[in-house]
Amino acid sequence: MEILLIRSLLQGKNITTAGQLKAGQILKNATVLNWSPGGALMDLTSSAGGSRVKAFLPRSQIPPSVKPLESKYPEGSCIPTVRVTEVNESKCHVIVTALNALVKSKGAIIESYDEIAKLLDEGTEIKSHGLVKEVIKDHGVTVRLLGGTIGFIPKFKMGAERRETFAELKSGQVVEVNVISIVEHKGRRRMTLAFVEDVTNVSLKLLI
Repeated sequence: MEILLIRSLLQGKNITTAGQLKAGQILKNATVLNWSPGGALMDLTSSAGGSRVKAFLPRSQIPPSVKPLESKYPEGSCIPTVRVTEVNESKCHVIVTALNALVKSKGAIIESYDEIAKLLDEGTEIKSHGLVKEVIKDHGVTVRLLGGTIGFIPKFKMGAERRETFAELKSGQVVEVNVISIVEHKGRRRMTLAFVEDVTNVSLKLLI
């Protein structure tokens, strides 16, 4: 089956509003406006080439090797490359990441449950990267995917190796997943995911 790659590699030219930004877009030379306990407020003007467009870069979205952050990237300095992970046009709310695994990810940008459900019905394999949102003891892991949608990986469907290291999973950790299904539950869409290695191991067993 075909692996879906939904990406926006535009470098962000002539963007004047948050609504013109898209999840997955890669931007160059975003300027640090100020730091807060949660992260950095970024000015995308130098990236976008238009009027000031702001975004928030959470501390969890900066490589752990970059320390201390305020000294490495003081106010007024530029972070070479960031990638848009979420856009809420109505609230002018933009989230970006500087984590290499997400910036370089070639996986799907999943913004719409309906569109993904349609692609799954057509037999399309969908692979994406995301961040662990919450680890629920004895139940599984919720993951926020590139694009902002949220899915769930049930613990009982994880491979033996992953179950053994389940306690090591942490909020903010980058993971690679396959979208397994989307179902309607109490009027809401629920997306089930699986770690890529678990899907690969199952496929190999079927081939042997």
